[in-house]
Amino acid sequence: SYGDIMPNLHRIQKETASGKMYTLDYGGGTATIEFEAFTGLSNFWMNIVPYTSLIPKTGKVPSVASTLKNKKFETIAIHPFNGGMYKRNISLKNEGFDTFTTELEMDYTEHDGNSEYINDRSAYNQVLKTLREGEGNQMIGLITMQNHTPYNDSNYENHDFTVNQTEGITDKRKSQLETYYQSLHTSDQYLGEFIDELKTLDKKVVVLFYGDHAAGLIA
Repeated sequence: SYGDIMPNLHRIQKETASGKMYTLDYGGGTATIEFEAFTGLSNFWMNIVPYTSLIPKTGKVPSVASTLKNKKFETIAIHPFNGGMYKRNISLKNEGFDTFTTELEMDYTEHDGNSEYINDRSAYNQVLKTLREGEGNQMIGLITMQNHTPYNDSNYENHDFTVNQTEGITDKRKSQLETYYQSLHTSDQYLGEFIDELKTLDKKVVVLFYGDHAAGLIA
């Protein structure tokens, strides 16, 4: 079928401030872009993985979390996966996050189909729970996992978007692309639900989100 894979994202882009972001990585390297987003520092000249090679050794690093923490904000990082991946359990603390909620501490752990990852709906529900329980100002950094590789055909029972079998696209790549598109489509659905639910909260909330890198599927 044909249509807009991410209608909620595109609606939000039209209604609010949005634009393009340059990322140094393709197909991987989430933590590197995450480092740049949280700290405002560029990894271009270092060309390393700061979370594993730099921050654990340097100690405290200025970031949006540490800045807001100094302004009495509660700072929370949430990642529905292994907290030791990229040494986030060390690096996020050094960036100024007071608490780090991983897959082991999450209250919501729903998966889509046979996907090995906790879906974005659960990640957003964890954020909503944190917002509802917080009494003062909060800064929440969420790193999602739903759209991560591998893109196995069995991840979703149905595929709403199909890829034409053109020259150079193998059956495996076609299946991976269709799974990826389905992941984006359901993730977009959860994003729309999240934004709508935020509007019901009795507090002001600013949402800033970005894509760290494209999937390593299209060269």
